Amino acid sequence: QKVYDFQAADVPPLEPEPHRPPPADIVQSVRVSTIESWEDIARWEYTLIKDQFVPDANLRAKALALTENCATRAETIRALAGFVAENIQYKILHGGILGIKPHKAANVLQNEWGDCKDKATLLITMLGEVGIKAYYATLLTRDSGRLLRDLPSNQCNHAIVYVPQPDCFERGLWIDGTAQYYSPETVPWPDQGVQALVFGEGGRLVFMETPTQEPAENETDFYLAANLSPEGAADVKVHWRSTGQLAPPLRSHFRPEGKREEYLASLANQLLPGSQIGAFRFGDLGDRSRPVEIDFEFHAPRLAKLEGAQMVIRPVRQFELTPRFASRPVRYYDIFLQFRSVASLRETYILPDGFQVQSLPEPVVLETPWMAYELRCTQSGREVTLVRTLTAKELSIPKDRYGEFQTFCHDVDQIERRTINLRRTEQKPSVVHDPMETGGLEQ
Repeated sequence: QKVYDFQAADVPPLEPEPHRPPPADIVQSVRVSTIESWEDIARWEYTLIKDQFVPDANLRAKALALTENCATRAETIRALAGFVAENIQYKILHGGILGIKPHKAANVLQNEWGDCKDKATLLITMLGEVGIKAYYATLLTRDSGRLLRDLPSNQCNHAIVYVPQPDCFERGLWIDGTAQYYSPETVPWPDQGVQALVFGEGGRLVFMETPTQEPAENETDFYLAANLSPEGAADVKVHWRSTGQLAPPLRSHFRPEGKREEYLASLANQLLPGSQIGAFRFGDLGDRSRPVEIDFEFHAPRLAKLEGAQMVIRPVRQFELTPRFASRPVRYYDIFLQFRSVASLRETYILPDGFQVQSLPEPVVLETPWMAYELRCTQSGREVTLVRTLTAKELSIPKDRYGEFQTFCHDVDQIERRTINLRRTEQKPSVVHDPMETGGLEQ
């Protein structure tokens, strides 16, 4: 008999820090397993799942009906994945065998609900009915910590689907049946860059790493055009386009059509208080393969500020990095980012009558290993365009480089406050005051 005694003294508390890595990756812990190998794990789990991919007549008919108008393999996958994500209600099942073993695919379709395992099982079975081979895969999501390859054990907390290319098993799609607002081509960020256990033919275990998106695959472009009046008011038009990880939250938020005007009015007033929403238009939010595109208009009573003969224009939308990432004096842990991305804020101002440009912000480029920032401001005739771009290049910022990153955030926030300054080119007509407004004639 062997007795192992693990002790720890003066263990520091887990600090409640924003953008902190998963607790499992930063706390001291002891993990023990009596399982010899990952192959043992795979054999055990495969015995639980292998008989669940059985279709019935209803499932076969449903798969064929959903794909009868699909002209390509990609369209077929998109149709079936969309059905499972949208029409099978997601329910988390914990405890006992239900935490590991999925229901039979036919039962999941009949019940119209299931957890991640059930959704994966149903999608794999439906794909098989239309001739597309897909495999069951389990993983530990990135927001739950890193999977320990040297500790064979039941560490995974999520099940998804792997659809390899017909001519190459190592290349394919990773589809999360619980990701209701994602396209099959977009892997949700918690599933990215992690070790997945793929159950191949006959339960053969294959370890594969899920892909991680490049910054340009998660892009948002917020374009604002403002037609200024001499008093500083403006009629504003916005075109908002988002892709990748930035699109699903918008699909979810703006899904209720009856709430869209209210939500846009709230956004307009966050940007410029007192704004009145006007016309708006949404792209097809139900087409998960397309970017989210939103157009809306509003009237802002106070966009620019008059200061004597000057008009001062401050950027309507700012990145505000310090409050988001660098407000603490020190960091106890690395900064954990969900995904890499590119955000562009473009603002075009049509100058009001009687004003011309006095000064524009100078161009700026700031680079760090983790983020990059660029500002450009140009004039073309009566239009001034301010463009700022922020690129998140890495998923983690080391705590021992926090001071450098904090300086970057502070510098960006200071630059974001730079203004476009106009000056009056013609004198406004003098205003004749009614002496009754001041209580009588001056002595």
